[in-house]
Amino acid sequence: MVIQKKIWDFILIKMVLSVVILSVLFVILPEKIVQASGNIYYVSTTGNDSNDGTSLSAPFQTIQHAASIASAGDTVYIRGGTYREIVTPVNSGTSGNPITYQSYNDETAIISGNDVVTGWSLDSGNIYKAPINWNLGAGNQVFVDG
Repeated sequence: MVIQKKIWDFILIKMVLSVVILSVLFVILPEKIVQASGNIYYVSTTGNDSNDGTSLSAPFQTIQHAASIASAGDTVYIRGGTYREIVTPVNSGTSGNPITYQSYNDETAIISGNDVVTGWSLDSGNIYKAPINWNLGAGNQVFVDG
């Protein structure tokens, strides 16, 4: 009976240790697995697309540049600000390894396909004009005060 109790005590200790080890692994490993599954890129309105984009101190300037190199499993963190661009991702992720685009921390990133028209001057009466460097077409729109 003493031997049986020692065996059960040994088995119980092994089970408790296994649970503790698994618990620690579930807490520690997920973050490392996420980081190891792909590259992390940063985008900021004050960045430069000639940067490598892999650090907060050397971010890309455009989301499109990050989208042109991001691949399955990568994460693109977008700093706060307004990005006046049209983004067309070149690559796509997979169901198990998506490409993730998300705002950095609690910052708000706005993607706007609109350009701000500047350089307005009085033409005559109450008519103003501004130089633009694009062709007006069926898909173009002009917004006033917004």
